[in-house]
Amino acid sequence: MQPKWESMTIEGPSDGMDEPLGTKEKFWLVEESDLWLFKFARQRGGETRGEDWAEWVSFHLARLLAVPCAQVRPATVGGRRGIMSRNVIERDKSQRLEIGNSLLSQSDRHYDPTRRRPNERYTVEAVRRALDGVDAPAGFGAVAGMSGFDVWAGYLLFDAWVAGRDRHDENWAVIAGRGHRMLSPSFDHGNALGFQETEEKRAACLADSALFDRWVQKGRSHHFAGKPLLVDVARDALELAAPNARDFWLAQLSAVDPSAVREILTAVPTGLMSAACASFTEGLLDTTRRRILDDSSR
Repeated sequence: MQPKWESMTIEGPSDGMDEPLGTKEKFWLVEESDLWLFKFARQRGGETRGEDWAEWVSFHLARLLAVPCAQVRPATVGGRRGIMSRNVIERDKSQRLEIGNSLLSQSDRHYDPTRRRPNERYTVEAVRRALDGVDAPAGFGAVAGMSGFDVWAGYLLFDAWVAGRDRHDENWAVIAGRGHRMLSPSFDHGNALGFQETEEKRAACLADSALFDRWVQKGRSHHFAGKPLLVDVARDALELAAPNARDFWLAQLSAVDPSAVREILTAVPTGLMSAACASFTEGLLDTTRRRILDDSSR
């Protein structure tokens, strides 16, 4: 079933609940008894960039892979576009969120969580150690016995597919509470799908396949040590994951139906995502998917 783009109009923060973490303009609000984080889509030259549609599309793409992901909803505040992301922990304070950089500091006494990107100690192996003993997210039952790291490896495969470059050490977490520690659902996917590109750049890529391929191949993580290619980060994570986890994630990606991807893209209003933008994004997802699967078969 095709998802529906249903944008809400909201007033503003609830009880002045600003969110200090990160660099984007955002605030917390309560909607239908749930706590949501609203993030403004940034502007450039008077035009709104596409972080809102990028995060909404990424959420629905994650569902195609069975990647646990924070629920999102498009919204506007005072005429400004943005995205609402549902809090991943319970409001009754029985749970707390342990952010990735604090976990890495606990497992590696030399890890500096304040270091600017790239951090030479921020590696896939370092995250594997930090997630030792952490369970898969609540409700994730796709493969019995998968660990938190096994699921996190799926997050990196997802990043490589959607060209998501923002998996820094504050962009993943563990949920702790009631004597239990489990990986948080993935969150914050606005920096993906080439949202920042101009219409002129997209048109040029669509008209020149060699230019398009070069654009896709430059996709790197600027946070992990060495600024590796996103495909390489995903491969490293899958190689460290349990064999059944690796097989599961690659099978999920292989089974993606292109028509399901197209339905997600066409659900975004054309005033936010032009036909050229939708074609560019569809081509991007097809190309990155083939690159990941080809790389895994070598």
